[in-house]
Amino acid sequence: MRLDSLVGYVISKIILEHNHELNRENARYFSCNRFINSWVKNQIDLLDQSGVRLNKSYDVCVNGAGGHENMTCTRKDCKNLIDKLRSSRLREGNAVAILKYFSKMGKQNSGFIIVWM
Repeated sequence: MRLDSLVGYVISKIILEHNHELNRENARYFSCNRFINSWVKNQIDLLDQSGVRLNKSYDVCVNGAGGHENMTCTRKDCKNLIDKLRSSRLREGNAVAILKYFSKMGKQNSGFIIVWM
C-alpha cells in the first residue's frame, strides 16, 4: 500500500500466494467443503417443527455423525436452513389462507369475482 495525495491509500502490490500452510483440520470449514446432507436436513427440520431449539438439534446431528470432525456443515449452515424452511412454510401457509379467504368472500358476496390469470 502507498499513500497517494489525491485519493488516499492505494493498493500498489498484490501477492497471490499463501505465506503459510493451510491447516487440514480447518479445511472442513471452508465454504467449498461444506454441505448439509439429507439426514441432517431431515433431522433439523423435524426437530425444528417439534419446537426443539437449534443448539439441541445441532447436538443431535453431531452425535449422529459421530462427532464434530465428521460434520459436513456448521451450526450457522443449519440456522440458515431453518430460516429457509420456515420462510417456505410461511409462503405456503399464506397462499392457502388467501385461497380460503377468496372462497369465503365468494360465498358471502355474489358480486365478488375472482379472475385467475
